[in-house]
Amino acid sequence: DLRIIEEKGFAKSLTFGPAEMKAALDADGRVSLYGILFDVDKATLKPESEKQLQHVVILMKDYPDLKLQVQGHTDDQGADDYNLKLSQKRAETVAAYLGLFGIDPGRLAPKGFGETQPVAPNTTEEGRAKNRRVELVK
Repeated sequence: DLRIIEEKGFAKSLTFGPAEMKAALDADGRVSLYGILFDVDKATLKPESEKQLQHVVILMKDYPDLKLQVQGHTDDQGADDYNLKLSQKRAETVAAYLGLFGIDPGRLAPKGFGETQPVAPNTTEEGRAKNRRVELVK
């Protein structure tokens, strides 16, 4: 359950710290990360994704027995098969990034789900934004 509190002088944060991610994984077995962003129609990470990705690196280093499926999810814009491939490439990109920081690839299972597991209706931009996400699943 993600709450965004807007106050003057504070930027909205969609980034979970390692402790928050671990708590969500323990409670729900999964955590949705909205701070990992990609270029449109590409599996290229945007620079602003680095903070969230570094938190994942810390999580994985703090809990060396933790194994996760790295799930890629898209909205319903575009063809189903295209979105499936795109989400798979994005999940693989996240896993590869974590590997650059010494996380054993054997602890990560990248899997793309395309548009098959929406968490919100795809009828609004806000809904589509919620559906575009990376999830870590135990």
